[in-house]
Amino acid sequence: VTQVTVWENDTDFTDAEGRPPHSVEVLALGGTDEAVARAVWASKAGGIASYGSTSVTFTDARGVSRTASFSRPSSLLMYATVEVEIDPAAYEGADAVKAAIVAATTSYRAGETALISDLVLAVRALPGVIDAYVWIGVLAAFYTQARTNYTPGPRARCVFDTGRVVVTER
Repeated sequence: VTQVTVWENDTDFTDAEGRPPHSVEVLALGGTDEAVARAVWASKAGGIASYGSTSVTFTDARGVSRTASFSRPSSLLMYATVEVEIDPAAYEGADAVKAAIVAATTSYRAGETALISDLVLAVRALPGVIDAYVWIGVLAAFYTQARTNYTPGPRARCVFDTGRVVVTER
């Protein structure tokens, strides 16, 4: 498991996110379903329900069948258009720019804002890049992208990939 977020509903009513009364919801990235379910079961207090979109039944060390629920973050596929002003003598190419964008965003957590400044800094740190302008969005069409930060919902994480980054050089 590489990322975990936990919410609790300690009220007597279902909360606005649909969590039942006296429950916890674990949002986990990575790990097998069974390993996450076992960790949720072992970590929650007795009498507290686990909640989530994934439910796993397993047998505990005493041979008792247990069920624990948790959620997985959805991947919000992000697109980027990068315009770089370059020094051709030192510039490593568009593939290096694409890799820098992905490297700067791989640790984004569910609900974390994709910051334009993170992307610009990553690209500007490359040899031969004099300046950089970055547009991002959830659609490939350039006219739908913006030079503003993007905040996904609390259960989604922004995921960039080199195949969804377009680089132009000037």
